[in-house]
Amino acid sequence: MAFEQSGMNNAGYPTYERKRKKETVQKKPKTMTRRGFLRGAASSAMTAGALGGVVGTAFLKESEDREEAMSESEMESVEVLPSSESFERERLGWQRWWELRYDQVLFVDESGAPVGQVVDFENFIVQRTRTGADGQPEEFDYLLAPGGLDDSGMLAGNIAGEWLRYVEARHAREYDVSTDEISQRNVTQEFESAVSRADDEPELAQSILDAVNGGNGIETMVDVVQYYGMNPEKMVRGDRQERTRSEYLEQEIEFHNRVPQLVQDELRGFVVGLAAQESRFNAGLPKNSVTAEGVMQLKDDVREENGYDPERRLSFREEVDVAGKHFSNIYTRVRHWMQNEIVPQEGGGTVRRERPETYERLRALFGEGQEGEQLWQKHFLVPCMINAYNAGSWTIGACLHALVDAYTDEELREMAGEPVGYDLFRAFTHFAKDCDVNQYTQQYGPDAQAYFFSIAGVTEALKT
Repeated sequence: MAFEQSGMNNAGYPTYERKRKKETVQKKPKTMTRRGFLRGAASSAMTAGALGGVVGTAFLKESEDREEAMSESEMESVEVLPSSESFERERLGWQRWWELRYDQVLFVDESGAPVGQVVDFENFIVQRTRTGADGQPEEFDYLLAPGGLDDSGMLAGNIAGEWLRYVEARHAREYDVSTDEISQRNVTQEFESAVSRADDEPELAQSILDAVNGGNGIETMVDVVQYYGMNPEKMVRGDRQERTRSEYLEQEIEFHNRVPQLVQDELRGFVVGLAAQESRFNAGLPKNSVTAEGVMQLKDDVREENGYDPERRLSFREEVDVAGKHFSNIYTRVRHWMQNEIVPQEGGGTVRRERPETYERLRALFGEGQEGEQLWQKHFLVPCMINAYNAGSWTIGACLHALVDAYTDEELREMAGEPVGYDLFRAFTHFAKDCDVNQYTQQYGPDAQAYFFSIAGVTEALKT
């Protein structure tokens, strides 16, 4: 990822050319009207996303190519969930973000799916017009660069806006979509922020700079997670088995026995990704909220509720203990707020109102018996629980009540697809992001909508 100075750009900054290059593919998300939202959720198995038909063709072409390369026995072993296709596209967009390098930009469509290849930092020569000495317009070569570099070899600031706009327009033309239908993601600022904290994390900063300047080092957010969470040199203190943080978390987190075993197993499968999302497994990163701290970013009230002094910093082992108890409480609370709601009163205050039909209508979409219950737990209840870790159980409940109020059973079935997978949860998150029915639904925003998708994305990225 090293660069060589190649001249000066039009703003007087030195510009650079790449010395080496990698290839990848990448992606990002947006919103729509009630009917457009419903149509997009229902037709996800046939299109790339809400508006990007060409994106769908590219994505499906990749899938076809992979299928052709598989043997017949391998194909038989692949479990396909048709009603999880739009969920998987959005999850893939976040997986690509976690795999993105410091010097790359990812474009995604309105459904959160990757649009084409990632774009590497490089210079472009474009034609511009100016007024010449004779007063007549004349064309000249104009150099567009990602930005000037500082002495360390990193950008001296964020990515240049004019470069980003040019690349976005170029990408939209290449993939035959409107610039309104795509948006960009990058990790540049996160890496710049890490390097700026060199006094606190000198090893991390140096490893990033080594990679930026052409050596081996930390290149992606997945690398950062592995550095803190899967590094044998950063074992959990006091653990006799000398495990890494990710190993300890996945193996030692415990839930109350009232939590069904399938729910426990699913949570255990995502909890490493949750820690990666919350802190990159680095307790020293800036807090996500005023009182949150540690690898699991536990708030004061959560620590206190589970028997710890909120003023005392917890060890990682204690954090894991609290996280298990907290998720056990979330299980009870999410189920409660699926069947009850808080109703603000005109004169002030609130009352609790029973709403069992919300739970009943959503649960019925997944079928009867043990199989239906397992589908419900895996594809809807667990994602809602993980979402509640970020947004709060009452907020999830308020948005679910608004969802069933807004749609008929037939429309909900259309969203869910058949067989039912993760797509109903995906549809719910996009609905909730724009839901302003009351003060509780308004607390659910873009960060909450992307939360589980990012966790699912890094979970998959860490497997490779």
